Amino acid sequence: MLNVVFLPGVNNVATLWEPVVQAITMPINAVLLDIPPRESVEDIARELAGVLPQEFVLVGHSFGGMVGLALLELYPDRVQGLALVASRAGADAPGLRQAKFDRAEAARRDGHEKFVLGRADRVFHPDYAQDPAVLAQRAVDVRAYGTPRYVAHQIAMANRPDREDTLRAAAIPKLIIAPGEDLVISTEYQMGLAKNVNAGVAVIEKTGHMLPAENPQRLGEELDSWLHSTGFAGSCN
Repeated sequence: MLNVVFLPGVNNVATLWEPVVQAITMPINAVLLDIPPRESVEDIARELAGVLPQEFVLVGHSFGGMVGLALLELYPDRVQGLALVASRAGADAPGLRQAKFDRAEAARRDGHEKFVLGRADRVFHPDYAQDPAVLAQRAVDVRAYGTPRYVAHQIAMANRPDREDTLRAAAIPKLIIAPGEDLVISTEYQMGLAKNVNAGVAVIEKTGHMLPAENPQRLGEELDSWLHSTGFAGSCN
């Protein structure tokens, strides 16, 4: 059976993916993992490599996609395919990089929950940003994620290198799934990335950066279609 690894983004835990996996019709071995609190994506990738299947397709949301790119660079023979959801392959510009260091320092001092939970309008599409059920689940996930993990991941994101060339050179099935209105990593950037690295692309309208939580059904359907179209279905016995 095909192993498909799902990595969540910042302020999210592995359970984010459960409704997405339920929408995938292909029989898969879904591996849902939390990302450990390490201050470099390379250290995270090495730690995860010890618990991952020998070969796998990887689906990463936001920071999870950045970790996926590190896994692709360090273990190219193990990654059979890569789908990036609302993610980025390049390094941050200096101002954005410094902002992450500043957020890490502020979180060390004051915690991260109040800051993060006050930014729903930035990470969610307007259709979801005031939804009580969505916000309640967001609060549960942010607390489960925890401040130490938030601090470590801000630093890891700030220090990550540009891996667009790594993604472009990878001779594996690649897919970029972009929210229709992403204020964190622009939809235009994600569509341009797909073109630059010769990846398939899908845009799910009326969603924001938290696409996996906003419309898990459509996301699962897009992943299911991609897995079938790439020939991975032949790996499911």
